Amino acid sequence: MKPNVLFINLPYLPKEFLWGNIEGKSRMQGSPLTMPMGLLYLSACLKAHVEVGNVALLDYRLHVARRLEYDSDDEFFREEAKRNVAFVPDVIGISIDFSTSSGHFEIVVPQLKILWPKTMLVTGGYHATNATAFLLNCSDVDYVVRGEGEIAFSEIVSQFSRSKYLNIQGVYDRGALKVAEKFLLAEPVANLNVMPLPDWTLLDMERYVTGGRRRLYGEEESIPRAATMLTTRGCPYRCTFCSNHTVHGRRVRSRSADSIVNEMKTLYERYGVTTFIPEDDLFTADKERLMSVLEAIRQAHIPGMDLQLGNGLSVGALDEEMLDALVSVGIRSVTIAIESGSEYVQKEIIMKNVNLKKTKEVVIWSHNRGLIVRAYIIFGFPNETRELMNETVQYMKELGADWYVINIAQPLLGTEMYETFLKRGCFKEGVEFWSHNLSHERRFDTDEISASELTEFCYCTNLEINFLGNVNLRNGNFNRAIELFTDMTQLYPFHIFAWFGLYCAYRGLKNFDKADASLLRMKQLIASDDRAAEMYHQYGHLIEKGIV
Repeated sequence: MKPNVLFINLPYLPKEFLWGNIEGKSRMQGSPLTMPMGLLYLSACLKAHVEVGNVALLDYRLHVARRLEYDSDDEFFREEAKRNVAFVPDVIGISIDFSTSSGHFEIVVPQLKILWPKTMLVTGGYHATNATAFLLNCSDVDYVVRGEGEIAFSEIVSQFSRSKYLNIQGVYDRGALKVAEKFLLAEPVANLNVMPLPDWTLLDMERYVTGGRRRLYGEEESIPRAATMLTTRGCPYRCTFCSNHTVHGRRVRSRSADSIVNEMKTLYERYGVTTFIPEDDLFTADKERLMSVLEAIRQAHIPGMDLQLGNGLSVGALDEEMLDALVSVGIRSVTIAIESGSEYVQKEIIMKNVNLKKTKEVVIWSHNRGLIVRAYIIFGFPNETRELMNETVQYMKELGADWYVINIAQPLLGTEMYETFLKRGCFKEGVEFWSHNLSHERRFDTDEISASELTEFCYCTNLEINFLGNVNLRNGNFNRAIELFTDMTQLYPFHIFAWFGLYCAYRGLKNFDKADASLLRMKQLIASDDRAAEMYHQYGHLIEKGIV
């Protein structure tokens, strides 16, 4: 028997945000459509080692716009599965990487069992690894895979037609709840170079490589053809807010330069991809290895190549030679992972220990090379007072990065921070909390700050530093400001502060026609878009002071 296998990728936004976004009511926008790398690797390894029948991927993110055609979420998930899957699957593999997908998971699983009651249902991913017992209490879940799934899932499918009971490291069924003293991780892939390339045949690649990403270069709009990649797994650091180690461990495993370049060339030749986005947690882990990889990429001579780093760079691992090497392969911007501008928070709360003095040097080095600098900032850690948060705000003003990605601390399953908040009774764990554990809002109070105060603090800090007080407006770098604010208007067309930033930048260039057009667009949005009107009602007084 050659089992039929169906992979499923779930939306990661909670349904009220997701459906509100579709209806044009939510301020929160979905991210660009990116390739589900974990599932693509699972499929590639499965096909390389097991004889299978039909293999397909149902990515519900592609179909969310059709939700408005159905009367309920149940009907949407069930009917879209019927519409998009042309065979009866023997095994279904569902990825739950984000805890925010857990609400969708609870809805979709019973609907899949209605369609295919005899199908084996297996789940894995970051959330599944850290919520194993909870998921096994779901009667429709047959197995949970903990950790990396390539080896374990291939063995599950291999044994499917031969054995009723599976005995595979890191794979658990409901019976394990009674006997397992400790849940182990599945066997990881020791040598990443032996893994086949991701199984892009599962995807309509034209939709994924464009992914909704839009940039404005001069007067011409273009859509870069982009693809995500993974070149390493694992991270040795012990940041209290990160759960990466629960799946990939703390030892960094790296792919060779030849393997990486082969993937890039294949993506370019087959799909015209020229923008490559490594999503490694620690792309710069090893300088010698990094330099050899970047040199191999440079020698590949892919026309129009652009390298974008999907995650923040470690400040401690960067130097000017590495920045020069990154620039040589077409990188135009860097994002650095700071999280906090408070020495106390760095050393005593999050255990990240970023050298804040060196971070300022990294920003200068990057600007000297013409790079746009973004920085990750997080507020709301356990024991982080308003005074400590204000230290970070002051540091942001001094640092001079072009943009700050400001988030609220999320207690992710598997992290020390999660356990700290949980022990303090800040929230009750379960799907209701997990599915709304978003980086832009807080849903529980702490002794240091209430949820509403923290959400408002972060939002106002974002408006103050990124928009009204953007460093490029202050320093007269108006063309760069235009590039940044244009990006924002494309991601958030209703964002009146982005349009106001364009107004200010064009006035700085004395291009009064475009300045007036930006101001007019802002006013039109306030009159026609509820999201823009709400933003103006709450924060318009900040804008009024800047219009002359």
